[in-house]
Amino acid sequence: MEPVILSKKLHARGGEWRCYDTIRAGGAQSREIYRSAQEPSFVCWPILWKEQDGALKLSFIEVVGDVAQWPPMYNFNRPGMTYELKTFVSRDGGDTWTDTGWRERPDELWDLNSDHHIRHVNVLPDGRLIRNSCRAVEGFTVADGRYLYNEKKAWEEFPFAKGPATQVYKKRSTIWTSGNGGQTWEQIYAFPPEAAYFISGFHVLKDGRIVAVGAINPEDVNAFDQNWIAITESADGGKTWAPLQKLLSNDDHIISQGMCEEFDFVELDDGRLCMLMRADGMGMHTLLCYLERDASGTWTASRPRTHPLFARSGYPYMKRAIDGTIFYYAHQNIRFSCDDGATWEALELGSSYYGQMVEAAPGRMVAVSQRNIGDASFPYAQDAYMVQTSFDYARTGVVEQTEPQLKHALAVIGDGEYEDFHLYVEIRADGETGIAFQLQENSHYFAAIAIPCNEFRAPGAAGGQPQSASLVVGKYDGGEIAIVRSQVIGKIKPGSWIAVQLDARDGVLKAAVKATKQSAARYMIIADDFARPGKIGLMTNYSTGAFKNMKIGNTSTDIRTNWGDFDDRPDSFSGRTMKEHEY
Repeated sequence: MEPVILSKKLHARGGEWRCYDTIRAGGAQSREIYRSAQEPSFVCWPILWKEQDGALKLSFIEVVGDVAQWPPMYNFNRPGMTYELKTFVSRDGGDTWTDTGWRERPDELWDLNSDHHIRHVNVLPDGRLIRNSCRAVEGFTVADGRYLYNEKKAWEEFPFAKGPATQVYKKRSTIWTSGNGGQTWEQIYAFPPEAAYFISGFHVLKDGRIVAVGAINPEDVNAFDQNWIAITESADGGKTWAPLQKLLSNDDHIISQGMCEEFDFVELDDGRLCMLMRADGMGMHTLLCYLERDASGTWTASRPRTHPLFARSGYPYMKRAIDGTIFYYAHQNIRFSCDDGATWEALELGSSYYGQMVEAAPGRMVAVSQRNIGDASFPYAQDAYMVQTSFDYARTGVVEQTEPQLKHALAVIGDGEYEDFHLYVEIRADGETGIAFQLQENSHYFAAIAIPCNEFRAPGAAGGQPQSASLVVGKYDGGEIAIVRSQVIGKIKPGSWIAVQLDARDGVLKAAVKATKQSAARYMIIADDFARPGKIGLMTNYSTGAFKNMKIGNTSTDIRTNWGDFDDRPDSFSGRTMKEHEY
């Protein structure tokens, strides 16, 4: 069988057909990769990057000390406590990790809380590393109170309250480089204190420029309703930076959107930046916008929008893979977009709190996050560790018929005709969705998955509980449909992806379906007038439906060995069951 590129082979005869890309994932693994020798372990804030030779590096904070210390402390720069950045290396794509032995004091002055300090490490064209680090600086203070343990709040999840106002250090954005793979770092630039600039998005663009996005907050340490989002860039490897340009700020003065200082972005092929912004306001989702630069160097931002998948999360880490797929590593799952952020889907492969992700090899993603810990004091009540989630993925095209009211929507695939054939396809079963074969001018056979409740019969209810579904083989002739055979195949939730195989030989049709990789195939075998040539197509009847990963061969073959790597969790992809949101 040969793969069929549906987007290039489709000829619609009726219906509203469209094509888009999604991905299929496989080989997913999740495992613990580090836990401190001290119990309970206190490790957090991973920083993950890939170097030019393919090596993966992982840095993270580890805190050790007297776990019987009381009360808990947010100030880790205290006698009897060790507070340092450790770095591990993997030279086999994340299969194994080795401690480099490198240790770094991340911020010797910071004493407000346990916040992390480095957002991104990038590789410069000459192989050197560059990072942003927001850190406390001698002489740069503001009036604020430290968070202290409060016995009266002991019954609460967060038993801390701000102490009396005093002069505390405020973070200042600085830029560092390393010429030895991260073993040692040298500061090459510090943004002036009066800028009150906190960088969180930091990347090297294709043309070598470095772009930093962060928040300007002159009034208070964490007044997210007063932040300005600002951008700057460097054309000389981070030694000097352009003046800050203000882009966005909270513009809802009834209920604050809560734009904080945490953003991330990826560069698109057309030069725009697709940026996600954490929003902490009541009821807010993460926000998305696009940044665009004109020839004079002036940046502008599109109006921020959100999406049903962008539930409130921590730092919105983004990674754009070599094939253009954008990944967003979030609390609930791994979100992805195949169309530059216009639409989004989700992989239920792992969740993150301030995690980061790399493309270890084309089509191979490795993500690392902390577990059992957040913005925690020391000692902490849970045993924290670093977890790695890795998976393979590939882009695949989807064809969808979008109009549920249409009777017998049909699309022909290519110009070839088949008598004996074997076909594999994955179908998103939304009602009456299937494959047409022996297509003539005004007649054909079809094999369809039929689910009683769909968007035509019961709008809004089709995404409910699994329903008894059937495999139906019939004939369409001059507008009339005659059922040849119908057979129950089990309960299916509308919108699920189902694998289907059809094999025709000497007038005998053998059809089989699988709901998951582990489930047994359900067969139907029919001897009828199938021994005549005709085209092959896609059909829906009073339903929407979608199709992907089709393969066709012009000879009969066995079914049992051709299920391939059909995903064993058919609801892993959200598909397009939600309404699209265009930006």
